[in-house]
Parts: sequence; C-alpha cells; structure tokens
Amino acid sequence: MAKTSTGDCGTWNAEVASLNGRVLRVDETEYRCEEHRSRASMNKTQREITSDRTVAIAAHGEDALTWLVP
Repeated sequence: MAKTSTGDCGTWNAEVASLNGRVLRVDETEYRCEEHRSRASMNKTQREITSDRTVAIAAHGEDALTWLVP
C-alpha cells in the first residue's frame, strides 16, 4: 500500500454503519482527539479522519481503513 496523506479518501466501519471520509492529518506521535487518546507512533501511524456524513472526527490505524480510489 502506498503511503497515505492528507486528503485521501477512505471508508471504515463505525458502530452503526460504514462511513466514508477524508484524512485530515497523519500522526506519528500520541495525542488526544475528542476526549480519546490516540496511540500513534513512528511504527504505527494513526489517521485523523472526518466523516462526510456526520462531520465527526476520529483517529484510526491503517488496518481499520479501506482506501477509495478517486
């Protein structure tokens, strides 16, 4: 898989449904996102992604996302 970057489109499973969205940023350090702690590191980056449907922001690892080809 090619390295993902800001603006890439992806889909992921949420509690209620499958959501689509865009990557806001790729994180390599631990940080807080909407009251949750991201466990990002240099070896396991996290993508901060916003949903097209709900405009919510979430952090997901590479394995939780499926990338959509434009």
